[in-house]
Amino acid sequence: MNHEMTIGGTLFDRVVQILEQARSNVVQSVNTNMIKAYWLIGREIVVELQGGEERAVYGKQVIEMLSRQLTKCYGRGFSATNLKYFRLFFQAYPCRLNVIRHPAGDELACSLKCRATIQPSA
Repeated sequence: MNHEMTIGGTLFDRVVQILEQARSNVVQSVNTNMIKAYWLIGREIVVELQGGEERAVYGKQVIEMLSRQLTKCYGRGFSATNLKYFRLFFQAYPCRLNVIRHPAGDELACSLKCRATIQPSA
């Protein structure tokens, strides 16, 4: 009897499928958590820079200093440009954190609902 000829594929094939799914889940989880981290970093930058009015010189200094500190601690990926992108990400989606893992196609409804809650009505 050939042990590789089983109804659900070989044991090896089934184990490979389990491992590939686990790897895929890990990648998806890491991506989701990094998106959340970037959004939260952007929020922290916006909160730090909001002193009533946006002070361009102060903001530039804060972002550049934070970039140097993060790069020293964590390495690449935290350039001043990237930190500005994190800030823009938060500003584009200020109430998005709770719906980052929303169903596909739900973007418009969430976006319209969010905009209605943060923009004063005319």
